[in-house]
Amino acid sequence: MRGAAGWGGLLAAVGLLTLAHCSHVAGLEELTFDGAGGHGGSSSGTGGVGPMECGDTPVPPGGECPVEVCNGGCADGICTVDCSGTVNNPCPGSTIVCPEGFDCDVMCGTTPGCAGATILCPDTYDCNVLCAGEDTCAAVTVECSATGMCYLACSEAPGVCQGAHMTCGHNSCVAGCLGDTFPTMDCEFACECDPC
Repeated sequence: MRGAAGWGGLLAAVGLLTLAHCSHVAGLEELTFDGAGGHGGSSSGTGGVGPMECGDTPVPPGGECPVEVCNGGCADGICTVDCSGTVNNPCPGSTIVCPEGFDCDVMCGTTPGCAGATILCPDTYDCNVLCAGEDTCAAVTVECSATGMCYLACSEAPGVCQGAHMTCGHNSCVAGCLGDTFPTMDCEFACECDPC
């Protein structure tokens, strides 16, 4: 599990540094963990079982890397979907389904990147979408995890996040933008919503 500082390293790659401010997750008072694996943040109660705090997510179990999705590999429970290639890039206009059991990093580097794609984050774990090149996340849709943290990083490249949209889950939901194109965000249930 990666906390705000871990995400800072990824976001710094495009010049963005966004840190989450944590508080109690609204609407998730009933969510507890069974202790098998615990979770990445603080817990209340005994044995690592307790209500989830804003910015906390369970540690992803990882496992065998589903390379058909995680074409950038898997390390420490993180699946990397690499959409930065300009030749044979399967991402533009497609539906990218992050695998269960992993945090998910979707790297939309060079054009066409992830333009027009729908990114479905894992139900439980963190999701990070990094948009670095011109139009690489134009008209992208990010469906955030129900309980994982969700980040969309937009560089200063022209049109990078033009028409992009995030639908937040219950946890921290953040968009960081260096340029002048900003995604729209549906933050109805998010414990923290931080738009550009």
